Amino acid sequence: MAGADRVWGDPAGVERGGLTDGMRLTVAVRDTILGVSGSYTPLPYLSRPSSLHTFKSSKGRFAMSTPTAYGMSRSLSIPFEEADQQVRAALQEEGFGVLTEIDVRETLKKKLDVDFRPYRILGACNPALAHQALSAEEQVGLLLPCNVIVYEGNAVGTSVVAVLDPQAQLAVAANEALVSLGAEVRARMERVLARLPDD
Repeated sequence: MAGADRVWGDPAGVERGGLTDGMRLTVAVRDTILGVSGSYTPLPYLSRPSSLHTFKSSKGRFAMSTPTAYGMSRSLSIPFEEADQQVRAALQEEGFGVLTEIDVRETLKKKLDVDFRPYRILGACNPALAHQALSAEEQVGLLLPCNVIVYEGNAVGTSVVAVLDPQAQLAVAANEALVSLGAEVRARMERVLARLPDD
């Protein structure tokens, strides 16, 4: 494909392919900054509640799935702790810091004395973007920060990283001033997932 040289999340930077199954719209996109290219099905056009986004980078192909209408995830062939470190580094590259952290496994063991897979919930925040959101609507703080989860996969030595879709998250506010901001944060989160190594 002759992909446009734009960053993900910019509607002008995609090439629209043909409709398949009468409903599904395929979008081809190339990010020249990361050297990543591929295609995906945007959520509004899904004919069923899940899709698989396949991208190709200098490290080879990888898949990014959207298992729900409110999040995006990647399955990785690296252990849980390494995935945790890698996602923190990727978040930092996009201007996000981790403000909160919940160790779900530890909490469930302590409170309920039950065993659970390694699972962490990270509250990620980009100060500049958070300031924009709060300036547009004071109570949007109820929807912050952006949740990122990291947990151990079903196979030994694997893990899953998922992020809440910022567009779905901010849509709850029904504030037009937050629409473009949600798109920007989503583009950054897509790049966070794209930066994660697969091995």
